[in-house]
Order: sequence, then C-alpha cells, then structure tokens
Amino acid sequence: MGIFGRGNKLSQNDTRALVANAILTIQHEGHKAAMSFSLSKNKADQAKQILAKDWGITDWGTSMAMLERLSKAKADSHVIAEIFNELITKSQYEVVRGIFSPLKEDILLDLNLPENFLQLWDSLTNNANNDMDAFLYYLSGAEDANKTFHGITSSLLLSRINGGIKGYEQAIRTLGVYGFSMEELSKLDDFCAWDLGRVGYVAKMAAVAGHIDDAAARGYMVSAGKQAYASYTDWRQFLAAYFIGHGIMAGDAKKIGDYGDTIHHLLRNKKSPYQKFPLKTLDKS
Repeated sequence: MGIFGRGNKLSQNDTRALVANAILTIQHEGHKAAMSFSLSKNKADQAKQILAKDWGITDWGTSMAMLERLSKAKADSHVIAEIFNELITKSQYEVVRGIFSPLKEDILLDLNLPENFLQLWDSLTNNANNDMDAFLYYLSGAEDANKTFHGITSSLLLSRINGGIKGYEQAIRTLGVYGFSMEELSKLDDFCAWDLGRVGYVAKMAAVAGHIDDAAARGYMVSAGKQAYASYTDWRQFLAAYFIGHGIMAGDAKKIGDYGDTIHHLLRNKKSPYQKFPLKTLDKS
C-alpha cells in the first residue's frame, strides 16, 4: 500500500500531495501509477541507481539536502521571479512576435540580483561553481571584487540569463501546442512548481531506496501539495509553471516535447488526477 494507503482512503492532504507529484510519476511510471506510492521496496536498487545518476543522491544526508532545497521552493520562487521578472516583462512582447534579442553585458549591472543566486542556479561544473562564488564575492561588496566579477563571472551570468530567457521562450511556444495561450503563459512569474513537482518524486524514490523513512517522504510530499494549493489557482497553471520553470532553469525547453503524452493525459483525460481532483476542491487543511 505504501505510505498513503489505498486510493479510496486518501485524505485531502495526501491526494493533493500525489497530484502535485503526478507529472514525473506518470512520465516515468505510467498513468496508472499517478495516485499511488507505487514503487515497491524490491525496486530499491533501481531507485538507488536513478537517484545517484540523476540527482547525485547516495545516502540520507544527500537525500535530505536535496529535499530541503526543493521544498523551500515557495520562499525561493520570488527570488527567481526577481531575477527574470524585468527581463521577461520586457521580452514578452517580442516573444509573442517571435523575436528574441540576446542581452548585453552592461544590462547585468542594472540588476539587483539576490545573494542566494548560487542556491537557485545550480551549476554542474567546478569552474562554473568558482565563477558563481566570485559573483557572490562581488555582491558582498569586497573592494577588489569588481574586477573578479567582470573578469570571470559576467560572461557566465550573461550566458545563463540569456539561456534562461531562451528557455522561457521555447517553453511557452511548446505549451502553446497543448492549448495554452500566449497571454496566460506570459503572465506567470512564479515558477516554484518546477521544484514542487519534483520534490515528491525525489522523496518517494529516496524512501524506496531506503535512504529516508516513509514518514519523512510523506512529510515532504504533503508540504509540496500545500504549497501548490497556496501558489496556483488550478493544476493547469501548476503544470504550465512547472515547464516554464524547467525551461528557464535548464536554459532549454526542447525536452518538454518528450512529455507530450503526459501533458495531454493530465489536461484532457477525464480519468487523470488533474481532472478527478481539482486543486481548489482540496482545501488547505
């Protein structure tokens, strides 16, 4: 039965937690798995491999660190919006017209970027990490940091911000194929769904792998569901924010096309969890 019990006995909190996790669950495990804590304990080795390869998670410590970062999405989402809000607002008209103009380096000097930028914009290489450290050093106001910022970090930031806006552009175009209007997508500026939609999957896999216990996994999943309720008007908006966040943070939304069947099922199939359990019918308790 897993940590949530049988599907017909789910509480509103548990139902909301599983629906918030539906995107990745359906993508990796199929439609029937959407409302279940479905991977059995005999899949522990498989879960360990997936977590290690895709998430760098190998034990209790790395599991908890990742889940803590993802579960704080609501607090961080406004920082993400702060980074992109002005840039996206300025580019929306051009995006709708099909025009994309890369930013210039001097624009960076006009941005009041937050000090926790490093936490929000994960880097995959040591060199990039060093560059981000240099950027944080610049923000701290050290006397000689200006040279460090311009010499090392500005090119990285410019590339990443341009990649993020390009990913935003690709994401709204791709989602348009599935019935979203440019108008509704361009108004989204809270992308916490990108983390909230992943936290449940990571929590479940970590529990299956034996890295954390079922109670801890359920706690993170329920918290993600509550944050989804507080942040979005419906699951449709949640899904759009998830994929826009994906495009911005990955700098490339091409893989959204791989989720076509999942998106179609969630939005249009009467048996999908999005249709059976509308977000606002699941109260905030």
